[in-house]
Amino acid sequence: MYVLIQWAVRTFAAGLCVGLMLLPRAAGAQSKPGEACYSGTCYPSLQQAEAVLQSDPQWNGKYQRSRTITSDASPVVTIEYTVPPQPPAKFYALVYSIQYATPCSAWSDSCLGEQAVIDEFMAGLRSAYSGCELRDGRWSNSFAEPFYYLWQRGSGTIGDVGGISFGDPTAPKRYEVNINCPQWGDPTYYQYQSWTLDKTQWFECPAGSTVISGYGPGHVPDGVSPDMQRPWPYFCFVSASRGLTYWPPRAASALGPCDGSCKVMAGD
Repeated sequence: MYVLIQWAVRTFAAGLCVGLMLLPRAAGAQSKPGEACYSGTCYPSLQQAEAVLQSDPQWNGKYQRSRTITSDASPVVTIEYTVPPQPPAKFYALVYSIQYATPCSAWSDSCLGEQAVIDEFMAGLRSAYSGCELRDGRWSNSFAEPFYYLWQRGSGTIGDVGGISFGDPTAPKRYEVNINCPQWGDPTYYQYQSWTLDKTQWFECPAGSTVISGYGPGHVPDGVSPDMQRPWPYFCFVSASRGLTYWPPRAASALGPCDGSCKVMAGD
């Protein structure tokens, strides 16, 4: 009976010890390989600490490791986490604009499509030059893909507001035509005219982020840093960052005399 009681006590103590090892504890002396400490609490593994770090209510699950800081004086490393650029929380409707076409609000979700705007423009052009001859009419150039430039405009109902321009100013999409009107008195004279079709779109970034100005891929002008290139649709910069400390588990190796207070570590 005595032996049975001793066995039960040892079993309970061992189970309690293992259970305590798996619980987080207040950060103090980070003295165990494999431990990671975040926001004042240490956890038995890096994965557990990262799970807590990623539970940020605003950027839940979006943190990525961005930098690891090491020191020759300690086996403990510091890992920094940041949130990469995010897509907008809301895109508004594309806005096409050109003379003679009905203007549309930048914040509307019911603007006319490209062809409808072109049809309005052509009808308005024929009305404006009624009785004149329009010859050799043609559209030249195309909109930049995926876009040409984006910029910060201000604040909106959700967050920072930005605009996207799809027109390349060096080669804008435009309608070109040669016009002769009887009142000009010279039937051989044709006046060249052109009208530019603009395409823009507004967007709002998630709260807590800001618009990153820049150029679309392949459209960074000569003399401008390539770092100004922005991939679609990651237009919103997040400044939030987090950090934790971690003692990577390593195999022990005899590195020389040790008085018992040193941490003997070897390579990964």
